[in-house]
Amino acid sequence: MRVLMATVGTRGDVQPPLALARTLKAAGHEVTLAAPPDFVSWIESHGVRSLGLGIDFMSWAESNRHTVGSGGAVMREVFRVLRDNVREEF
Repeated sequence: MRVLMATVGTRGDVQPPLALARTLKAAGHEVTLAAPPDFVSWIESHGVRSLGLGIDFMSWAESNRHTVGSGGAVMREVFRVLRDNVREEF
């Protein structure tokens, strides 16, 4: 079976689907994991085909860590970026 999975966010959001993708691949399925571009090489280093999708979230977070504010403001901005990113991707 051919399987396409997609995820957005940080490594904590990418690692669980990667574990599932590796399990599916080991069972003989053809798996592609679409994830933020900054994780493509890491995913592929685990033997899973990857497709860069959306923004480089970690770079965005690093470049905006001093400008988005703190506490609730940070979370609102992160959710806004993720919401817009998902809308653009799909």
